[in-house]
Amino acid sequence: MYSQVELKQCLECRWRIKQVKYYCGILGFLFALSMIFALIAFVVNIDKVEQTGTVAGICFLTATIFIVTIFCTLLPFIIYSFNDYKKILRLSQNSSLYKVILDHPNTSFSYRGHVYYTVRFMTEDMKSISSDTKAMWSDFFLAFPMSEYNNKEVEILYNEEYDRVIVLGLKDWQKKIDRK
Repeated sequence: MYSQVELKQCLECRWRIKQVKYYCGILGFLFALSMIFALIAFVVNIDKVEQTGTVAGICFLTATIFIVTIFCTLLPFIIYSFNDYKKILRLSQNSSLYKVILDHPNTSFSYRGHVYYTVRFMTEDMKSISSDTKAMWSDFFLAFPMSEYNNKEVEILYNEEYDRVIVLGLKDWQKKIDRK
């Protein structure tokens, strides 16, 4: 089985960390933008000494409300993505390794424009399993290109208790990580 360090480099973990970085980047950009807005508004009105305190206060209050609103909007997505990342690492401990071919794509309802795969394989006790992956493939931003994975053999971990498939990567994913 793979170590925690190796699993952090698997396809599904990289996808979740990409999402966390993306959401934090949006949050940081909007924070910087609102601070610049408040600073510009303060500097523009600095010559009006009697109104400077009022204008600066209003600008700061507006920027703060904007930041808090965006933070409260993005925080659930950041928490969800990070918790799913931790869940992948936790579930991988009681999972079995299989090699499957990604040849049954389906469009995702939750992630518009993304594709998930239904994988079919046999367990060690000759039980036929059909389970869905996460919707990680698309031609859009934050996804893996479908052309690189469609009809290709990948390694997966399957947790029977939660009926969860964790995609590790193409069949030689570990060799590519070792070269880096």
